[in-house]
Amino acid sequence: MDVSHANVTITLVGSNILSCGIQSYGALVKDGMDDTKLIIQCEHSDEKGHQCTENACGSLEAKGTATHATAIGNIVRNRTVADESGFSNLTIKGGIIKAKAGEHNCAIGAACGSFTNGGKFTKNIRISGGIVTAEGGEDCAGIGGGRLTPVNGIYITGGTVYATGGKYSPGIGSGGFVDGTEDFMPEAYNVSNIIISGGNTLVRAVGDKTTDVPGIGCGKAGNAVIGSASNVAAVPDTGYQGYIQDGTSETEYDFTEESPFQAKQNIKVDKYFTMVYFGPFRDENKINPNNKEQLGANHIISKTGGEGFTGEQLKELAKANGKDKDGNPFNLEDFTLPNQDQINNINEAKKNGEVGDYQLTISTENNTQVTITVSLRGNGTDAAKPDGGTESGMVGANDVEKETGGKAFEEDEIKELCGIKGKDKDGNNLKLEEFKIDEGQLKAINEAKTSKNTGKFPLTYETPDGEKVTVEVLLTGTVEVSFDTNGGSKPPEMQSTDSGKKISKPEDPVKDGYTFEGWYYTDKEGNETEWNFDDPVYENMTLKARWKEVPTTETTEQSMPTTETKTKSASTTEKSVPDWEYSRRKISEQTVSRTAKTGDETNIVYCLIALGASLSCIILAKKKLFR
Repeated sequence: MDVSHANVTITLVGSNILSCGIQSYGALVKDGMDDTKLIIQCEHSDEKGHQCTENACGSLEAKGTATHATAIGNIVRNRTVADESGFSNLTIKGGIIKAKAGEHNCAIGAACGSFTNGGKFTKNIRISGGIVTAEGGEDCAGIGGGRLTPVNGIYITGGTVYATGGKYSPGIGSGGFVDGTEDFMPEAYNVSNIIISGGNTLVRAVGDKTTDVPGIGCGKAGNAVIGSASNVAAVPDTGYQGYIQDGTSETEYDFTEESPFQAKQNIKVDKYFTMVYFGPFRDENKINPNNKEQLGANHIISKTGGEGFTGEQLKELAKANGKDKDGNPFNLEDFTLPNQDQINNINEAKKNGEVGDYQLTISTENNTQVTITVSLRGNGTDAAKPDGGTESGMVGANDVEKETGGKAFEEDEIKELCGIKGKDKDGNNLKLEEFKIDEGQLKAINEAKTSKNTGKFPLTYETPDGEKVTVEVLLTGTVEVSFDTNGGSKPPEMQSTDSGKKISKPEDPVKDGYTFEGWYYTDKEGNETEWNFDDPVYENMTLKARWKEVPTTETTEQSMPTTETKTKSASTTEKSVPDWEYSRRKISEQTVSRTAKTGDETNIVYCLIALGASLSCIILAKKKLFR
């Protein structure tokens, strides 16, 4: 099938076969290096997170069964035509693809002799998904160039790729030449910009065993390497780390010295079996040289205090993972925590509310070990709680104490002082610059510091995922506490002390007519709060006396019922009096009534006795008179 000079997308459904048995032609042909594109994909390629499997995705088998017959690429027949020679702009997004070329041609790429005959090469092959198997013929790579054909640009960002080269050729790279000499067109063997990246990407490239051509790189001119390789590298995605195996088979290999790596790493291999793959990032990693086991685990961050960790929690929080010598992944139950003392120390410190960093060793049954750090912080995520919030990551930071005065804090400085650490939900470490700081709170701290004020101030950090942790920044120095008796007796003397120390409780003041209720201050929310003299003092303040007025007992008027009764009784025995006399007597009674107070009962009794005596004298006098 020829798709040259057109933009073509092939979506694979079911099983498909393209085969060519004609010499110098091909199964799926795209001639030339123009800007047109060929895309091969499965039905699910655009679905997020899709991983191709043989049962779920369509397939394509492309094969050349004759000499110089290509599987996917340009054809030998047109290699001398400038506009038809060379191969470019192939994208494989998904599907199960098997490509096998005839003799003297590569499986996927520019045909044999494209450079020596037409001055063209292989450019811009991209594989982002699917399972791709490519097998080249003699003097040709599996993916890349045919004989004497250089390569510029193979980008594998996802999927699984198995590439095998023919004699004198790598699995991925430029083709070799059995009769090549060291002085003949060394540029025809060059390779550049072969980049393997991603997270779930796996590439297995096998070169020529008999001539010891590496899995990825330049083909050989006879037994000599005369081409140059530039920018041939593996690049893990964020949150992943890369591994490069250099060996003679899937079970006989060594890891490169740099493995595992978290940044771009040049692929430098000597043996013909090369494997590049990626796994989730881990803080600590170990590759056992004796049994080829791989083990990785992350550091743990948690708020101190509360309940301790179980062993299973520690393994889960560390995201322990690895592979055995055959590349099979370990399960969580395959790991052990061999040092019980370490677990005890961690849990004892946590229960006691201590902060610090504590070691924890994780091991396989074959004694492949890594040692991680469990960081306990004063504030943050309590990772030991079942609902501690570790689904969105872990964050922790400590309170900080610094003497007031001097320059303001820089953001990075205060972050380091607080010892802030964090991880996202995938276990990736957060950098200092990724923590957002509350600018208003930092401004208040710096204003106090540069003004040589003391006090305790909150400071909140936020992760990119929205997790927050608040610490206390204590500015220390000498603090002064004065007293205001609020109209009472003489104020106590002002007290000075170091920030964070207690002050002495003075004698209670007094105030006539009032009861003293305590010393009060205005807190940061503006509330009047009684001061507890068992608390430390962190800033200058004035304590003000609070008073409660003592209620007074009011005097009330009382009537004299006895007096009135006797008055009435006496008046019944006397003769009637004129109105003016009655009025005069009434006024006199009212005066007596108004002046009689509670507590004057004794005087009233004396008056009644005197009145009774007077009446008795009058009666006796009348009796003598009538005798």
